[in-house]
Amino acid sequence: ELEFTEKYFSLLKIRFGDAIQYSVTSNGTQVEEYLIPPISLQVLVENALKHNEASIGRSLTISCTIKDGTATISNKIIKKATPHTSAKVGLHNLNERYKLITDKEITVKDEEGIFSVSLPLLKVS
Repeated sequence: ELEFTEKYFSLLKIRFGDAIQYSVTSNGTQVEEYLIPPISLQVLVENALKHNEASIGRSLTISCTIKDGTATISNKIIKKATPHTSAKVGLHNLNERYKLITDKEITVKDEEGIFSVSLPLLKVS
C-alpha cells in the first residue's frame, strides 16, 4: 500500500507540482510485517486534496506516520476559498470497509489545525 500510494502521489505531482508534498516516516517499524486494506491510504490522500487548498503559495503537505500498530495520514488544514461541501461519505465508507475486513475502526481527529486519520495495521502472521 505504501508503494502504491507513493506511485499515485507521483501522478498527483505532475498535476500539482510543488503545491503538494508527501512524506512517510516509519520510526523503525518494519512495515513489511503489517498489512492494510487495499486503497485505504489513497482514499486519505484524495480526501486531503479534496478539502484543502494546494497552491504554490499555500503548499499542502500530507504526512504518513507508521508507529505503534497504526498508519496515520495527517495534514495541516488549509481551507479553500470556496469550500467543497462534504457529505463525509468517503471517511464513513472507509470506516465501514475497515470494520468489515478487520473488526477495527479508523480514528479521525481534527485538532489544532491538523486533520488526521489513523488506520489500525494488521500484523502478518
